[in-house]
Amino acid sequence: MVAAPNPVMDRITPDTSTGLVRHGPLPALAPRGKVTFGIMRLPPPVFDSLVLAAIAEEISHDLLRARVAAVLQPDGHTIGLLLGTRRGREGLLCSIHPRWARCVLTDMDPGPPTHPFALQVRARLVGGRLLAADVEPFERVLTLMFETLEGPLALVSEVMGRHSNLLLVEGERVAGVFKPVSPAMSRVRPIVPGRPYHPPPRTRPTPAQVTIAALGEWLAEGRPVAPTLVERLLGVSPPVAVHLALRAELDPDAAAPAETAAALYGVLRDLVEVATARAFAPVWYEDQSGQPVAYAAIPLLTYRALQARPTPSMSAAAARVVEEEARGAALADLQRSLLARIAEAVRRAERAARDVQTQMEEAGRADRWRRFGELLLAYAATVTLGADRVAV
Repeated sequence: MVAAPNPVMDRITPDTSTGLVRHGPLPALAPRGKVTFGIMRLPPPVFDSLVLAAIAEEISHDLLRARVAAVLQPDGHTIGLLLGTRRGREGLLCSIHPRWARCVLTDMDPGPPTHPFALQVRARLVGGRLLAADVEPFERVLTLMFETLEGPLALVSEVMGRHSNLLLVEGERVAGVFKPVSPAMSRVRPIVPGRPYHPPPRTRPTPAQVTIAALGEWLAEGRPVAPTLVERLLGVSPPVAVHLALRAELDPDAAAPAETAAALYGVLRDLVEVATARAFAPVWYEDQSGQPVAYAAIPLLTYRALQARPTPSMSAAAARVVEEEARGAALADLQRSLLARIAEAVRRAERAARDVQTQMEEAGRADRWRRFGELLLAYAATVTLGADRVAV
């Protein structure tokens, strides 16, 4: 899918001879900026709101009306849907892994569903058709609406780090949930079947809601620009925050005067325009060795020291970086689980061995007391009545 031009890419041009994306010259940083990109810490890639929105756009473009052919469970954190299309079967992977939570179109390891929620998804969605894939701008909640024999049913993926979750929502109520949250666990937002579904509450403004005055107040606090944007704005990840600061000619790791709020507001409005128009341009980045190390929904100045490779598929960009590491993490989790089971089995064996040793020692003492009893019986006639001990 080819994205429309957007203002965030105004200094980025394709190199048709290499397939790479070259960033044009950047404006010099303000005099206070002492950090050059060559030594700047690179924030790791994040499956953020822009990436999720680009995934939703890809799903809407490629998979609407696709029928759910099967439900898989590659690991304990993941559910996969196999969707039948005219091109064959496409895999949609949804994971709530605390580190690798994501929703991408990708191949996946086969695995029958075993988790109760995965079994429920299979029972409710197989045979259904995908009607829509929606994400609100700057939110990390993907709603996949299906048409099933029992009526409309939504599979909701909340991609929120360790708070990630998967839910089936029927009407306005939770029909099923991968990771239940009882009222005792959260009084603010319990998530259990039968209760009304409420999206995660918004505690911060989005880039579309922020004002120049608010930006000026935040900058006046004297904290570095990029962390301020991440903490104050909903939907702005660390890589995007660094990109926004650089486009506003600010040092991401330094404080900026309140007077620069107007410039920062301008680049935020550009970002809002991209998110609203869904004018994404997925890209993945390689280091000097050719290893994929980052991805983004739009080319980011954050990674301008890396080689950028554009791709029409946001899923492909994310998968190049995430899937191998996520599979490794899943294997590591399995190894830890197996090692824990082995350690528990060893502990049980050691306890059993100690019990056997104790029983053997007690058996030895029993034979000694048996001999004492036999002696008492043999010499009972010689024992004085009322004696408290007998020597033989």
